[in-house]
Amino acid sequence: MNTQTQEREYNFNEIKAITEIKIKMEERAQKTLGEKIEMVKDLVLGYYSQTWEQINVEDRKRELVKSRHLITYFMRKKVNLGLCEIGRMFTPSKDHSTITHSIRTVKNWRDTDATFRNEFEQLERYINFELK
Repeated sequence: MNTQTQEREYNFNEIKAITEIKIKMEERAQKTLGEKIEMVKDLVLGYYSQTWEQINVEDRKRELVKSRHLITYFMRKKVNLGLCEIGRMFTPSKDHSTITHSIRTVKNWRDTDATFRNEFEQLERYINFELK
């Protein structure tokens, strides 16, 4: 075998090894839809020291509503779930118009309430990091 052939074979094997490593890294990095949903719920609920059972009720206490609205917002904007899919996560199921209202409410609070904006930005950074 001549030198050029050996170099080509070496380069081919090197490229193949690098490609295999990249594929494995991408596979590990990709989270399933279910994992993304659970991650968003866990981050928001953990941030406010709440459980899913606490917020998944018909209760209008502000701290519970805030968590529900944030979960709804991040499911739509970061996980790209549809409005109806998000609505079915809750018991009882929420209508798509309720989900749209939640998203608008988060945007409004973010624009008008400095404390909420700080919480929102911190949660968004956590979620962006976890979804990488």
